[in-house]
Amino acid sequence: MRRAIAWVSWALLCACQDAAHPPTAATADPAKALTCFECHTWHYDQSVNPAHGPVGFGHDCANCHVTDHWAPASGFDHATVWPLTGAHIGPKCSQCHGNFAAKADRACVACHADDYAAAGNPNHVAQGLPKTCESCHTTAAWKPATSVQHQFPITTGKHKLACGKCHEDPSNYKTFTCISSGCHLASKTNQKHSKVNGYNYTSAACLKCHPNGKE
Repeated sequence: MRRAIAWVSWALLCACQDAAHPPTAATADPAKALTCFECHTWHYDQSVNPAHGPVGFGHDCANCHVTDHWAPASGFDHATVWPLTGAHIGPKCSQCHGNFAAKADRACVACHADDYAAAGNPNHVAQGLPKTCESCHTTAAWKPATSVQHQFPITTGKHKLACGKCHEDPSNYKTFTCISSGCHLASKTNQKHSKVNGYNYTSAACLKCHPNGKE
């Protein structure tokens, strides 16, 4: 009974005004009303999932919590901090936040370092590709890298191929071929260029004359 009375007394002085914390004359006076944090300091200090203090969460409990229960923080909107889209929707919080001892690193490579190191098509490490994953990858899926900024048009038509079709050496994506893997066969290509002065049947010559991949 004492606990119930103490609870009612606490609720009457609280700044919150709802079914769990009914308004009274005391709450009408901001000077007398308690803030959420004044009552929930212990919860804040003892929180571990996430640890509010080390992560640097603010003291305005109402930003994430609702009044009919403390946990889980059903009022938290992740989109206000970091929008979760595509493949980022499914993973558990701990996969990005670990034990919540500190803020999650927003750099994509912080979570995808293993993917970067293991990539073989192309070999990201050997090629010295930048670790700004978002330059080539989207949240829809890690593979394929659908946002690659490629100097040669590869997103439409007959050149929409797997990387390895033109870049046969995954350890060096600076090299390429236009005339192997069944592409631009010598018999047909030579015939089409029979009247072209200085014609050479080499990949470098192909790119020099057809930088846009067109006739």
